[in-house]
Amino acid sequence: MTAPASPAARDLDGKVAVVVGGSRNVGAEFAVGLAGRGATTVITYGGDESAAHKTLARLEEHGVAADAVRADATDAARTEALFAGVAQRHGRLDIVVHLPGMVLKKPLAECSDTDYEQVVDRNLRSVFLSLRAALRHLSDGGRYVVLSTTMTSFMPGPYGLYAAGKAGVEQLVRAAAREAGARGITVNAVAPGPVDTPFFHGAETPESTTQAAGFVPQNRLGMPSDIAPMICFLVGDGGGLGERPDAAGQRRPVLRMCLRSAERAAQGGRDLRDRMRPRPTYGLLKHILTLTARASRSARAPRRSCGTPARWAPPTSTRRRACSARRRRPGPSGREGCGSSG
Repeated sequence: MTAPASPAARDLDGKVAVVVGGSRNVGAEFAVGLAGRGATTVITYGGDESAAHKTLARLEEHGVAADAVRADATDAARTEALFAGVAQRHGRLDIVVHLPGMVLKKPLAECSDTDYEQVVDRNLRSVFLSLRAALRHLSDGGRYVVLSTTMTSFMPGPYGLYAAGKAGVEQLVRAAAREAGARGITVNAVAPGPVDTPFFHGAETPESTTQAAGFVPQNRLGMPSDIAPMICFLVGDGGGLGERPDAAGQRRPVLRMCLRSAERAAQGGRDLRDRMRPRPTYGLLKHILTLTARASRSARAPRRSCGTPARWAPPTSTRRRACSARRRRPGPSGREGCGSSG
């Protein structure tokens, strides 16, 4: 016999959740997690009705009301109708989790107009549509969570178009979080690393899969069950702040070492480990350019008669005291002064 759920495990009783793309893979795990915590859960699906019914049966095992709705996340009218319908049928809308997306592994020079339209529609437009509709229908104190990618934080290689779409998603999240914050609504993006699902494997080879697993400290691909706790936290009472937590602890030592090497070169090889701190790439480049400009101006700066470069001359009061002391001493020519020959 299964032990009854503890009160803490049913902390979403009375809440209504929509999981866009919740019929299979990661979305199904998220939906089951919400149902297990007591939320009335609505999942959407595109074309795989069989998978949607299987997930629906799993949701109903938790004794909650559940529904599966066929929807197109890139269609504005259908997306608005979805959220309006849920709010009308259930009297409220508290949680939205958005999953639809499309990965494309192709160099930018080889991407077609169709590739661009599909990737942007699935990754960016679909989020805009669901986020706009959610903000219109979410109850005060509601939660919105979308999946992003760690590729927005480093050089994405042949995933440039995919990463660009997800970068746009993160900007929408920041804007919406600011706009909705006064109502107690939180908007978050979770950026996992490579996850062991058909979504990831569709663009990969066995060799690239092994390489991707090496990016994760545990030396394995992530699992949907690794990400679900983060989603569960963000949709609960504890998830009141934040924008983009990383679900899978991605290592970036190569990037960090490259940045350190660049700054050390700009400093003339001096070791900066004692005061090195993470900074955005733009800030680092600006720092390097500033150092280079300073070094160049210092090399060209005319020297005063007392041997101090104009760029690094001491404060005026200090110079006056120094020159006064020198005036009392004879210069090389036998006259008093700052060592000038005339």
